[in-house]
Amino acid sequence: MPEKDIVRRSSGGTWAYPPIHRPFHLNEDNSLLLPDLRSNDSGTYSCFIGAKVGGKNKQSFVILKVPVCVTEPTQIPKPKEKATPSAKELPVMWTVLCLGSICIIKLIIPLIYIENMLPRNGPRSYGERSKVGGVSLSDKCLDLESRSRRQNVRLVGIEEGNEGNNPRQFCATVLKEILELEDVPRLDRGHRTLAPKPREGERPRPFVIRVHHGDVKDRILRLSSQKKQLFYKNKRVYIFPNFAPEVA
Repeated sequence: MPEKDIVRRSSGGTWAYPPIHRPFHLNEDNSLLLPDLRSNDSGTYSCFIGAKVGGKNKQSFVILKVPVCVTEPTQIPKPKEKATPSAKELPVMWTVLCLGSICIIKLIIPLIYIENMLPRNGPRSYGERSKVGGVSLSDKCLDLESRSRRQNVRLVGIEEGNEGNNPRQFCATVLKEILELEDVPRLDRGHRTLAPKPREGERPRPFVIRVHHGDVKDRILRLSSQKKQLFYKNKRVYIFPNFAPEVA
């Protein structure tokens, strides 16, 4: 229903339909709500109400009187002023800044001292840095590798595939046979070197054998040097100490 047909206002004994361009509605208690009243809205209003009652359209008017309209002035919020530290807060701020500066200085000074002293007292080259107690790190590594190979011997000349599925037991049997030992020597390990498997006709990979007892290992090397020539299946084989490549 158009707004001009709902509310009219009396002015000088005559009724007129004001051009109301503001939304209005009924509250839950059936009171008429016209928001944002203005000073020229005072007067007597008549509100048209229509409804169906018993199948018939019933129409009625409600008279509303607005004697005075008072509008509250809009309050413009004042801009917030920037908070400035009070006189009591200034000493605390300066104290915090001073303590922070002192802590930073205590951290920087030792770093500067260490940086300046390293070129004078520290090693000046990679060669000096890699030496510990006058011995280079490479020499120490070589010594450790040689010590780990102390119980090892190499058996060279055995054809590929003769060892089967138990190379350790095979090596013990071969040593007893070619050196004519009374008992089978006790071995911790026995296996081919980690080189790729050779093709047919190429030189077979040697065995690396770790003997459990040091005196047995020394006896194996001594007997192999005394016999001079060792044969297995009519093919010559050799026994050597398993030194590191740098000292072999």
